[in-house]
Amino acid sequence: MNMSRSGAVVLCAGIALSIGASNARAVDALEAYLNSIRLNELLAKGLDGTGVNVGHMEFDRPNASHVALAGQDITFWGSTPVATHPHETGVASLIIGKRTVEGGNFQGVATKASLWMSGMGTQTPANYKAAMDWQLTAPKTTVVNNSWGQDWNVGTEAVRDRFRRIADRAAMLGQLNVCAAGNEGQQAGTGGNKTGNLTNPANAYNTLSVGAVGPAGNWNRVADFSSVSAADNDGNPTARLKVDIVAPGVGIKQASGPGNAAFASPSGTSFATPITTGVIALLQQHGMAKGFSIDPRLMRAIVMNSANKTVENRAGVRWDQQFAAQANGVTALRMSNETGTGKLDAMEAYTQYDAGRSRAYTKFNGSNFPGSGFAKSTGWDVDVATNGAGNVYVTEDVLRKGTYLTATLTWNRDVDSTDADEANWTYKDLAQLDLGVRQYLGGPGGTTSTFGGNDAALNGTSQHNVTKLLARNQYTMFVAYRDTSPVSGTTYALAWRAYAMNDHSVEAFNGGFDGDRGAYRDNGWFKETNAITYGQAVREAWMPGNADNWAMRMVSGLGIQGGIAQEVVRPLTFFVVTFDIAFGAANFLSRVDVMLGNLFMGSVFADGTNTQSFQFISNFALDATQLAGLAPGSFVDLSFKFTSLDANSVFIDNVQYVPSAPAFALLGLGGLIAVRRRRAC
Repeated sequence: MNMSRSGAVVLCAGIALSIGASNARAVDALEAYLNSIRLNELLAKGLDGTGVNVGHMEFDRPNASHVALAGQDITFWGSTPVATHPHETGVASLIIGKRTVEGGNFQGVATKASLWMSGMGTQTPANYKAAMDWQLTAPKTTVVNNSWGQDWNVGTEAVRDRFRRIADRAAMLGQLNVCAAGNEGQQAGTGGNKTGNLTNPANAYNTLSVGAVGPAGNWNRVADFSSVSAADNDGNPTARLKVDIVAPGVGIKQASGPGNAAFASPSGTSFATPITTGVIALLQQHGMAKGFSIDPRLMRAIVMNSANKTVENRAGVRWDQQFAAQANGVTALRMSNETGTGKLDAMEAYTQYDAGRSRAYTKFNGSNFPGSGFAKSTGWDVDVATNGAGNVYVTEDVLRKGTYLTATLTWNRDVDSTDADEANWTYKDLAQLDLGVRQYLGGPGGTTSTFGGNDAALNGTSQHNVTKLLARNQYTMFVAYRDTSPVSGTTYALAWRAYAMNDHSVEAFNGGFDGDRGAYRDNGWFKETNAITYGQAVREAWMPGNADNWAMRMVSGLGIQGGIAQEVVRPLTFFVVTFDIAFGAANFLSRVDVMLGNLFMGSVFADGTNTQSFQFISNFALDATQLAGLAPGSFVDLSFKFTSLDANSVFIDNVQYVPSAPAFALLGLGGLIAVRRRRAC
């Protein structure tokens, strides 16, 4: 489907009709997508875009007389009139539209931002450059929305490349262009069926490319129309890694036309894009108030690194299933050619950005010299890549075994724009950077378990790593050039998120990425084989009927024992363990033993009465001999061992380990029962 204005409008109308007939909801779509991307939580911080200049680049101009836009701060480029159009009106309203009686609970994302509108008219590189030059000078917009694009099969590759170079040059000058990926999801593109059909400038190196998820009211599976980057038949990328992220783009309520009070709920990547642009404007407002960098590379890194990994591809496979970080510590080296790094998460982006800047612990440039100390467990940096072993970031906190460290590295591909005629601009050589993760064993040279960079051979400007941590330890992230890089001295941005070891008396394994809101739903548990574990456990639990119900699954048969273990602290003698459990088949041939290290704590049998139930092991006391082997403050494995005399499976979730004194053990259990999460089964 053509990404031009008229094509997007036709697409929007067609999908909106089909969705409206089958997804009636009691609330407006805005409220649902607010929750879907946690935008409601970010808006609760009091951010509204004040002081941020947001660009809006399209063919025509929005209807500034529409009730959602009347009185808002909008400046138009040029004196030559261009027509108003519902598409431009809707996009503008999603960025800055105000709440009105006519619109119900609709409002834009950054209602107090200043909108600078460039109506380009005819879609040509010359017009795009002229509009961009105005955006870069008069208002100096820091983020520009591009809900338009030159389709992958329209015009010549030379013309499409001109669009890309114009957008990439803007990033060099401090402006992030957020671009709609396009609506050609079902077309055969440059890489084969349903692949390689991104629009331009979304397919540029330095832009943030946004795909769409739907359906309305859910927004957790990529929309069929959303364009993708090139991949082979197995889904392995064969071109630069784009799309970058996805956002709600199906049934999105917005201002419309004709008239000044119309609203509609169309669909398209055109509408996922301004939602993302608005969130970036809120982040920039926060960053400017705190004196943070708003470098386009950093904005890309933050938004991509914080993306929610539960989003599904067209086949219904979640990101965290498709690109799972394996139990042996191998980094998930991939980005989806459909969903990029995941779905926009406004609050998680804020959390990672708000954590602030951490400098490299050590920098190598011919000779070693120290950086500025350890890095926070969550943070970011903007720095220059050096030769040799690179820049090294070491977490000051000990990170918990079995949880996740995500890290995203971004940089620019520069454009030689010295020629007065943009048709003669050329790309400079592309820097080839790598991002790795290691355990830290006392110094930059004392590291083990190297995890390589992400899709190094694809020659893009971003890498996204997800590493499941092997052991309780500090960890190192390192940024370095590949041996083949023709460029040195490259400025990069790095954003990361990790989870520090909890030193309190209560250990809750509802895992990395803030539990259900975030990326992985396996509670931070770690699959391994130890002295009393035979066979192996399946990492994620996909309970029949609802794949999201359970965090972990063990399979067994004919007496083979499987187990899952997680390292925990034992600060006191007495404790309570609580968990949800469900057996695939209820029979007396199957049981789960709960262990602390090699100590047996109790069993749960599949007796038909406890299927999908809440269980606890309470007031377990260690005797003097056991205490001698478990010194206060030591770390041992809390584990579940599954034994069955027939083929069966068991599902476990919501594990809580509560060390306590005997008098408080049952009281602690009562508190857990009061606050524990229930899952639909």
